[in-house]
Amino acid sequence: MLKLPSHFGEYSRFFLPLAFQSAAQSFSYPLVGMVASNGPGGTLNLAGFAQANSVMFLLGTIGSGLLTTGMVFSKSVQAHKNFEKVSKQLGLFVVLMQLLLNIPFISKFIFETAIGLPVTISEPARMAFLATIPLNFLFFIRNPSFVLLYNSKSTKLAGITTLFRIMLTILTAPIYVHFGLTGVLWAVVCQTVPVAIETYLAYRFSRKHYKELPISTNEPVPTTKKLLLFNLPLSLGGLFLALSSMSMGAFIARAAHPEIMLSVYYLAIGLVNPMSFAVNRIQAVVLTFPPLFSKDNRTLHFGLLCGAIGGLLPLIFIIPGLADFYYIKLQNLSPENLKFIRQTAFALVFVPFTVAFRLHSEGLAAHFRRPTTILAGQAVYLGSMVTVSFFSLNIGISGNLIGPIAVSMANLFAALTVRYSLLWERSDNLPVPKVPSVSPQ
Repeated sequence: MLKLPSHFGEYSRFFLPLAFQSAAQSFSYPLVGMVASNGPGGTLNLAGFAQANSVMFLLGTIGSGLLTTGMVFSKSVQAHKNFEKVSKQLGLFVVLMQLLLNIPFISKFIFETAIGLPVTISEPARMAFLATIPLNFLFFIRNPSFVLLYNSKSTKLAGITTLFRIMLTILTAPIYVHFGLTGVLWAVVCQTVPVAIETYLAYRFSRKHYKELPISTNEPVPTTKKLLLFNLPLSLGGLFLALSSMSMGAFIARAAHPEIMLSVYYLAIGLVNPMSFAVNRIQAVVLTFPPLFSKDNRTLHFGLLCGAIGGLLPLIFIIPGLADFYYIKLQNLSPENLKFIRQTAFALVFVPFTVAFRLHSEGLAAHFRRPTTILAGQAVYLGSMVTVSFFSLNIGISGNLIGPIAVSMANLFAALTVRYSLLWERSDNLPVPKVPSVSPQ
């Protein structure tokens, strides 16, 4: 019987609630989509709702590095107050930007000219984009509470808040449909109310840990400017990741049989994405259990094991019988295309594994306070994604395989870039930052 190292137990207790939290969140969006698609316009509403969320999340990437920033710097009362201020400032900036982009001729340009949506989809998209402004702000103001819970290793409480949000979505979405509260606006309401409750619960749960923060530490209190500058490259990296994901469909659409291959790819990766989102939390593991010496690879081994398991789990759905039920009966896939699903599922096995490798590398860079190194890695990710996709397309690789190959290679190249950059800077020989607790409040 395989015996895991003893420290894996401590890592697992911290990681698994966060992993569940991240994986479960990705399952709530199809439920909300049900509210949109049952309104006038049917699936056209759903398409518009999805496009509005894509643009909203793209704007929200300006804060994609906030959790990491908070985990690195929010170690004292004043540091946490400054972090709260930065989170609110960025949230208000995004609200202002989203309001400006909702000016009619600008939103029409975004959804109809730039994205190319027909009017039947762009109109619900524009309505949903305006309605999601409060939701986008909530995503920013909940960050300080989650940072307190993560830094105090109270990940179970963080997981409970998100689990409550998901259960509330599961329970209320059918109620909206039953009472005819459907369409994109009600879908946004169904999406926003649980997030608002999640934000409140996270705030209440985190108050205890706020009171336990020391008044000061041996390190200087990070200014809001320093926090913003640390977050900036991380957020630019998040933008690169979002753009690379959006570009993938363009390459698959230019391969042979795009109608089949696009649907096959998105159906297959729909089961892999929750695993990848879960593995993203490896970065939090690295920041909470940093290396104690230059060759301390314990969190790397743990992360790669989690990535390997995350890659294998979705293969359950290609087992005969279960594959027929899920893909053909539930997802309405043509039976003759099931062979492409199996092919794609096997190719996607490596994605969560390479995601774990990249996120562990980025966690090390964040620990050594090298945000520009993370940005460089994510720029390499975008460049690698486009380059590998381009060459895969031109040598005739099937469209359903372009995505798995490009994503895996992009993760690998990005991780190696970060690790070699740290080695070049000899960051692994720098003293590990330590913040002793003094003068507790």
